[in-house]
Parts: sequence; C-alpha cells; structure tokens
Amino acid sequence: MSTLSWNCRGLGNHRIVQALRSTVEKEVPILVFLMETKIPRKQQHKMKEIQNSIGFTQGLIVPSEGQSGGLALLWKPETFVNIKGYSKWFIDAEVICGNVQGSWRFTGFYGQPDTSKREETWQILESFGHSNVLPWLCIGDYNEILRARYTWSRHFENGDSVWARLDRALANEEWMRKFANARVVHISTIESDHCMLCLQWGHDTRNRMNTRKLFRFEAMWLRDPRCPEVVSDAWERGLSLSSGFPIHNCLHSCREALKRWNKLEFGHVGRRISALQAHLQRLEQQSELHGEDI
Repeated sequence: MSTLSWNCRGLGNHRIVQALRSTVEKEVPILVFLMETKIPRKQQHKMKEIQNSIGFTQGLIVPSEGQSGGLALLWKPETFVNIKGYSKWFIDAEVICGNVQGSWRFTGFYGQPDTSKREETWQILESFGHSNVLPWLCIGDYNEILRARYTWSRHFENGDSVWARLDRALANEEWMRKFANARVVHISTIESDHCMLCLQWGHDTRNRMNTRKLFRFEAMWLRDPRCPEVVSDAWERGLSLSSGFPIHNCLHSCREALKRWNKLEFGHVGRRISALQAHLQRLEQQSELHGEDI
C-alpha cells in the first residue's frame, strides 16, 4: 500500500497531469494528496476531469484563491475515508481499513509560505496532536527546512543551486508500530521543482500479473507524415480478411501496425522516459553534495 503527496505547482499544465497519471499507475496509492493545484472554484470541472483521468473519482477539493494555493485529497471508491476537517492549509481525515489494521488518521498539510505567519499553521498541527487518539500520519509541504534528503531545488543561470528539504512525512509511534515497514520514496520530476513523496508500507499490492498492456494511441504519431499511410495500409489489410467482423479486423490490424511502426521508428518511448527520469534522479542525488545547505 502507499500514499502519494506532491506540491505539483499547478494542474493546469497537461505535463503535470501526465506525470501524476504515470506515477499513480506505477505506485497504485490508496490516497493522493496534492498541493498548489491552482484551480479556483469556478474551474472545478477541470479538477473532476483530472480525477477521472487518474481513476480517483472520490475526494475533497479545496479551491485555490485565484492562482495561489489549492489542495486536493483524492481516493478511489473502494477506499473508505471520513473527512474530519479542512482549510487552505490542511485536509484532515480518518482512513477506515476493512482488515485487522483498523482506522488511522491522515493529515495532508501545506505550511504557510509567509515565514511571519508560519507559526499559525504549526499551531493547527499542535491542536490536532493534543486531541488525537488514532495512529496518525501527516504528510505534505511544511515550508520548513530540515537537514535531510532534499525534496526541493532551484537552479540559477550562474550555475548556483539551492537544495532544501520542505516536503516530508511524519507519523506518531502508534502509526509506526502499525506499519512498521513503512518507507518514503522521493520521485523526481522535471515538471515541478518539488519531488513527489510516495510513502509505501505493507505488501506490494501492485498488479504484476502478465496481462496484456493496454494499447494507447500516441499524439506524437500524428506529427509524422508517414502515420496516415501506416493506418490506411493496415485498414486495407483488415478489410481483406475473410473471417471475423470487419471493424474488429481493421482495428486489430491498425493497432498491431502502429505498435510495430512505433517500435521501429521511435523505440520504446515509455522506457526511454523512465530511464531519463532515473538518470535525472541520480544526478540530483549527486548534486546534493554540492548544493547549498540553507
């Protein structure tokens, strides 16, 4: 099982949404907590479209104030979540497990960016702690710096870099005893200057069965002038088959032809992207040795 937390810096960018969808498919979290969605109340239909695209149709959305802030806690219908409270700084909930693990508390937290007012949001967490009786996990962007692995970076034209730990997951002793093998994985992206935090625990619930991968039509194919010819020839081959349904034959022929053409002309784009992201993460880890500790 896992939860995903990300200061995405705006869901209006389709590349941000694509990165989120890709990580959700890979990590299969039960909860997704997003900060700085930058989606105001009048554009909440966009948030619903994003939820549907990643398969997390349930959730609580805190709209942004213009192009500033905005929170979202998302989950799937099979996950039972009871919202306890929320504001522009947090979403507090009880997660109800249907197994022997019982219930636990989840707080998605976004610290006040204004340092002069940051104490206000820390007081919120302090009040939660005084009243809490459940195993408790608190995850998010605290906008506070700790001496630990960096989760935020900024690079300047003169070659200087600043690295800081702003995003983190905290849990009380009860939660740690319940999920003793929990670990935090930092997922680097080129779409945001914040890493995603993936908190993993328990057995690996990701489906690793050898099922046929879903075929997806790549938009980049349309930019290649050879694409119409590939589709046209494949469609004709499908029509020439004497058995089966013509439309099924044509679609199957097009799918297989496009897959072969993509492999020959473009290679495995998904694997290349994954390899580049892994390389980026290694470079960031190496750069930490030269980053400015602030």
